[in-house]
Amino acid sequence: MIEEIASKIPLLKPIKAIFPSSVLFGVGCIESLGEEAKNLGASRALLIVDPVVAKLGVAEQAKLSLEKQQISVEIFDGVEPEPHIETVHKTTQIVRRGNFDIVVGIGGGSTMDVAKATSVVAANPGTIEDYIGFGKVKRRSSLILSPTTAGTGSEVSAFFVLTKDGYKTLTFSPKVPPDVAIIDPMLTITMPPKVTAGSGFDALSHAIESILSVDSNEYTEMFAFKAIELIGKYFKTAFYQGWNIEARRAMSMAAFIVGFAFSVTGLVIGHGAAMRLGEVLHLPHGEACGLCLPYAMEFNIPVAAEKLAKVAEVLGVDTRGLSHEEAARKAAKTVKSLVEEFGLKSSLKEYGVKKEDIEKLVADFLERSTAEIKWNPRTITKENLTKFYEKMWEGNI
Repeated sequence: MIEEIASKIPLLKPIKAIFPSSVLFGVGCIESLGEEAKNLGASRALLIVDPVVAKLGVAEQAKLSLEKQQISVEIFDGVEPEPHIETVHKTTQIVRRGNFDIVVGIGGGSTMDVAKATSVVAANPGTIEDYIGFGKVKRRSSLILSPTTAGTGSEVSAFFVLTKDGYKTLTFSPKVPPDVAIIDPMLTITMPPKVTAGSGFDALSHAIESILSVDSNEYTEMFAFKAIELIGKYFKTAFYQGWNIEARRAMSMAAFIVGFAFSVTGLVIGHGAAMRLGEVLHLPHGEACGLCLPYAMEFNIPVAAEKLAKVAEVLGVDTRGLSHEEAARKAAKTVKSLVEEFGLKSSLKEYGVKKEDIEKLVADFLERSTAEIKWNPRTITKENLTKFYEKMWEGNI
């Protein structure tokens, strides 16, 4: 009886929150890495980074912090963009051979996803393939994550993504978030403009799509709308003035707080399409998110105009005198204009996709983006999904 009533009155529905055990946020807080690892009882750490982070000296800085606490360190710096499952096979061999009691991941979303996956296989039998999917991860080894980009929210989220046989796989579990997330905006200062743009659109997509999700609630919207506010105010500054620590701090804040939101709500049609296009076009994930987000917003106007009108207002769009539908459409156009301003493509035909390829894109989405179909507020059919891709191909909102 109570469940039936709650299902009809959204404010009465139970709210589930998924957090890491601890979050450190602020300029210079990466210096606390060794101390935090020691507090977790660590004595031997596998430090996972990508080649860029290793080249910039961040890995060595982290290694010294850990060693000051008498924690021995081995560095793995072989993470590639959009990481393949074979990379986790390599880290699996290392972590099991070396008897490491903590995994530390410092880098972008790809590095943190590899670190998450490695912490899972470090504490469980079998291979990472045994844990891909929803709810299969029941435990992991100690884990600390620190981002060098501001977009994925992987440092606090309950998801990780790996590529297998050319397709992206998704793993979700409340056990996935780290023991400690260390978010130091200074680590994002070196991001070049194109990476700043892509990571920012990833964060903006997380926020707007979380709000659109059928599982959105007052708790998740609190984080998502604040993230949109920060992005609306600071995204351009971070892009044009990469050295501006105030802007970098705000974008780092937006990226991580919205991770709390989409870990609960999931994401909708935009991220489903971005995942599939990433596979086909081999696009960086954030760039794919920027491409898809305006069309995802436009697609959902028939059922979520009021929410998207609020998104427009919080984003800083002038909505005076506009209806909810008009404001929502203006928000989608504003995002598309920002994609173009930052030098990214805003249509499929600009990427060389042929119009006849849309049929396969639709089939792949319907087959493989089942979670996003479930979370999307507007029912997704073959017919309206085809129109969604046709508009994206043409660049028309």
